[in-house]
Amino acid sequence: MLTSLSKILEKLIYNRLFTHTFKSDILVDEQYGFIPNISTEIASYRLINKTVVAMNNKMSLGGVFCDLEKAFDYINHKILLDKL
Repeated sequence: MLTSLSKILEKLIYNRLFTHTFKSDILVDEQYGFIPNISTEIASYRLINKTVVAMNNKMSLGGVFCDLEKAFDYINHKILLDKL
C-alpha cells in the first residue's frame, strides 16, 4: 500500500510525463489503450477496416501479433532497474 504522499507524488509525476509525451509528440498514431479518446476498440476497427480494404483490392496482407501481458514477469528486474 502506498502512503498518501507517495500517491500524490505518483499522480504529479504521471501528469507531468503525460503532458510532456503529448507536447513533444513522442507517441505514434498507432499507440492505443491509454490515450484519451483512443481505445483498443478503435485499434480493432482500424485493423478490420484495413484488412477489408486490402482484400477488396486483392492485395497481400500480413500481420504480427505479440501478447506482452506477461512480459514484465519474465524480465530481469535488476537489469531493468540499472537501465532506469
